Amino acid sequence: KLIEVPDELPALNLKDFCYRQMFGACASLTTAPIIKATAMTGSSTCSYMFSGCSSLTTVQDELYAMTLVDNCYERMFNACTSLTTAPNLAPSCYKYMFGSCTSLTTAPDVLPALKLKNSCYSNMFYYCHKLTTAPELPAPILTTLCYEQMFRVCTKLNKIIAGFIISAFGGSKVQIGGPTGAFIIIIYGIIQQYGLTGLTIATIMAGILLILM
Repeated sequence: KLIEVPDELPALNLKDFCYRQMFGACASLTTAPIIKATAMTGSSTCSYMFSGCSSLTTVQDELYAMTLVDNCYERMFNACTSLTTAPNLAPSCYKYMFGSCTSLTTAPDVLPALKLKNSCYSNMFYYCHKLTTAPELPAPILTTLCYEQMFRVCTKLNKIIAGFIISAFGGSKVQIGGPTGAFIIIIYGIIQQYGLTGLTIATIMAGILLILM
């Protein structure tokens, strides 16, 4: 049974697997130490770090690293069923980061990455069934599986914020921003099931229906 942990982990540059599973399944841990790292030069540095810490309720407001690597935060807070607020995040890979955080109600306002990697946000909030508002997703170009099942089983999700940046900074007097974030999930489902050809056909059919109406 883990009784005491340090207030902070002072290392600024993390290497391969350095914090991987460090507190995994420490079911009595309630407060996570502050991770001071600002850069990562190895893979899977913090993956599974607090996975299964079912009593964890307090984490730092922001994860400071701006230079990230493959799988660096993968499943970091997976199954932290008491966690209610997620820290603000730098732009990069967060596969399964908050998967099964069944008490999570607050996500970051925006996931700021404009250039995505394959599977970067895959299953990030999977089964966070108390989450009501999704982060803004401003990336203009998608990659393979980048948003795969990102909000799967988020049964209370009722608001997706998108389009403001398009309207405010699009550079056109007639630019119109709409519910783009919601369309990402719909479009991904069509591509996954019917491919790009199916998406093209669906787009043409939608255009015809709009003309007829």
